[in-house]
Amino acid sequence: MAINVNQSLTKAKKYLNQKDVAAAEKMYRSVLEAFPKNQRAIEGLAKINAARVVESTQNNEPSEEQLTKLFDLYNAGLYQQALVGAQSLLKTFPRSGALLNVVGVASATTNDFHRAADSYRKALALNPNFVEGYYNLGAALRELGDFDGALECYQNAIQRRPDYADAHHNMAAVFNSKGDKLAAKKSFEKVIDVNPNHVGAHNNLGILCLQNKDFEAAFSNASRALEIKPDFAEAHQTIGDIHFEKHDLKLAIDSYNRALEINPKALQTHNNLAAACLAHGDRAGAIASYGNLLQLAPDQQDPRSKKLHQMAHLCDWSEWDPDLIAKLGTGDQEVTPFSLLPLEDAPERHLIRSRTHAELNYTDVPLPLVTPPKVRPDRLRIGYFSADVHQHPVMLQLAQVLKMHDRGQFEIYLYAFSPHAPDAMRRRIIDAVDVYDDVIAMRDIDIAELARQDQIDIAIDLNGFTENSRSDIFLHRAAPVQISYLGYPGTMGADFIDYIVADKNLIPEASQKFYSEKPIYLPHHYQAQDSDLPIADIVPSRADLGLPERAFVFCALSNSYKITPAEFDIWMRLLTAVEDSVLWLLQGNDWVRKNLLIEAAKRGVDPNRLIFAAHTDHKIYLAQFKQADLYLDTFIYNAGATASNALWAGLPVLTKRGRGYTARMAASLLSAIELPELITDTEAAYEALALALARDPARVASLKAKLAANRLTTPLFDTELFTRKLEVGYSQAYDRYFEGKAADVIDVL
Repeated sequence: MAINVNQSLTKAKKYLNQKDVAAAEKMYRSVLEAFPKNQRAIEGLAKINAARVVESTQNNEPSEEQLTKLFDLYNAGLYQQALVGAQSLLKTFPRSGALLNVVGVASATTNDFHRAADSYRKALALNPNFVEGYYNLGAALRELGDFDGALECYQNAIQRRPDYADAHHNMAAVFNSKGDKLAAKKSFEKVIDVNPNHVGAHNNLGILCLQNKDFEAAFSNASRALEIKPDFAEAHQTIGDIHFEKHDLKLAIDSYNRALEINPKALQTHNNLAAACLAHGDRAGAIASYGNLLQLAPDQQDPRSKKLHQMAHLCDWSEWDPDLIAKLGTGDQEVTPFSLLPLEDAPERHLIRSRTHAELNYTDVPLPLVTPPKVRPDRLRIGYFSADVHQHPVMLQLAQVLKMHDRGQFEIYLYAFSPHAPDAMRRRIIDAVDVYDDVIAMRDIDIAELARQDQIDIAIDLNGFTENSRSDIFLHRAAPVQISYLGYPGTMGADFIDYIVADKNLIPEASQKFYSEKPIYLPHHYQAQDSDLPIADIVPSRADLGLPERAFVFCALSNSYKITPAEFDIWMRLLTAVEDSVLWLLQGNDWVRKNLLIEAAKRGVDPNRLIFAAHTDHKIYLAQFKQADLYLDTFIYNAGATASNALWAGLPVLTKRGRGYTARMAASLLSAIELPELITDTEAAYEALALALARDPARVASLKAKLAANRLTTPLFDTELFTRKLEVGYSQAYDRYFEGKAADVIDVL
């Protein structure tokens, strides 16, 4: 059908005047179908398309005034209002990249990183060259734990803007989170190449050097950050961390305080200051620092658990709350596992805490596994790793075992990363092993490499998650078989620890599910002993010790943090029921004495009936047990080394057996020395037996006589027997590895 060009063009113009753009476009296109080069139709369509572009631009973005209002809300910290405002405007401007970015940054600031990432992705779909969008999306993905996705975003940003210093900086942080320290270092250095005055990069490079134990480079980089910006709080914290790692505690505390003067809301600085105060012996200062942190972030569970732990050291029970304790570290947040071991007897929750802690804190890329040998070594090389090579309970128990190891079957190495202590115990340990390596200045990965070069077959972690521990050594597999022993009384929840040394009193078979490690069950007891441990020949008199001559002396010389209101209530009832009796306690610090005297008075007991023992030479400490009548054990965290010391000195120990490792230690010892009659299973039975013994001197004398007879005739203090059984456990664990078998329960006969 022929088309009337003039008539069609006239109609198109008429439709435009009537604002019927679709009809006008149809007319123009019909003309062009017949006459593709018709200039009037081409010009008409061009005008329609140009109008649409303008209209589209106007409809995609809000006005500058509307955006300014949103930015003002955001900059004022009113993030939720900025978010709501941006979401409302998006209904009118659904394709606005600026609004989508506002939704993203406001959501990220309120920790809704999923919504933030979704908004950034929508913005990038509209504009694939939105450099800041890639940067922001990378930050959100990093928070969500998608490190590979974050790296891809930062790389996209850098491809489009090679001098984007902050993108290089964040990429370095992601590499660090992935455990790729070399790539992180290169990225931080690239930041400084691009922007030599980037204080964050200088400081973070210092932190990375500190992680690598390069103190000089760490100090240089952090100091450079402070030269550029003297009030840069993060760099003052880094300087504090360097001093802390070098054990210059006063300087560390000064640096942390300087950082907090600049930024009083820095949670990590408060936490680090607390740790420095603790290392400096100032528990009250540590508690105050944790309290300051919790005022800023009351929902933070790790500082809460640490504060409660330190309060327990002072016997300050003002915030004691079993229901709260049960919740700490069992949800989304992690806690330091050891802090809660003395606060509740719940092995199922301790496993959760340890697993979470291990998963979140030991994230470095481990060294590749070594190839198993084709021939079993004639002599297994055992590597012990410790931060406590000084006068410490673990070393006191282990020293004779180290010496007694069968050198025909074993070669003994000890890797020490403890501060140098020129005491007799350190000298004794050095003499007891075949090879002693002081590795305190080495990085964890390098210590693991050294152990591999030494061809260590079995690595024994004597610290676990305790103070100054270095668990990354075992993440990197210092040896093909790795065992937790003695230092950490519980599960580590880490897949790089294969076994835990135990006995069936300590970890019943039904409780294996609460341990990530497989037990190596020793036949008699789990605890190493020194059968040559000297006791002073001259026993201090009761008068010398401040004890009444004829009273019944209940003894509880445990560390103060093991005492809870539950056993203290019983102890005070015992004092009330047993006329003139006294309770003999260890004076760990001035606050312990003050607080326990107050607690005694609250329970109607004359505070003078609490007697406090001062620290003394270990031989005298053992001898003075002879002046007590009965040792009263603590419940959640038993006396371990102290219980064995009391038994060695001839003092009966009364315990209540609980569920977890720490609540069953004394039961293990009493079973091994054949005194099961001193093991109870309820608080009521514990209290009743203590009262019955206090009222029956002949029965106590009989128990002491039995203990004296059993002391050297039962397995508990037979160090040679114990060592041989421990060696059988080690050998069987290695044999499973050599045969290509996975770790499994080992039952030493």
